[in-house]
Amino acid sequence: MGLLAYSGITTKVRAMESRLLTEEEFRQLAEQEDVRSAADYLKQQPAYAEVFAGLDDTKLHRGYIEQILTQSEYRDFTKLYRFSSVKQRKFLDLYFRHYEVEVIKKLLRHMLGGREGAFSSIKESAFKALIFSYSNKKAL
Repeated sequence: MGLLAYSGITTKVRAMESRLLTEEEFRQLAEQEDVRSAADYLKQQPAYAEVFAGLDDTKLHRGYIEQILTQSEYRDFTKLYRFSSVKQRKFLDLYFRHYEVEVIKKLLRHMLGGREGAFSSIKESAFKALIFSYSNKKAL
């Protein structure tokens, strides 16, 4: 596979990167006084506005924001996956293991920590559909 085969996906990644926070914006985020202010700041940023639009203020804490950011990362990965060719998806399938491992680690932490409903919290997450459809595709 030649260099040109990856130029389209590289351009897509660069376009997505341009919407991410700059170093100065990271400083501004770090200077926020509390979690609510940080969440409001992220709502105003182009890369995060969509995922923070439906923010449930009753669940507002660091862990919830981390979950939303993880879902944002998943959403971006999904965009790249849909955009890529079949050959490019072979590499992305390998990279997908990163997400699969994160879900397994989260499940193990919940179960070993004695938390009730460990699996249900994963089932309700935004990347449930991809995890299960990907797993089922590979099992077939």
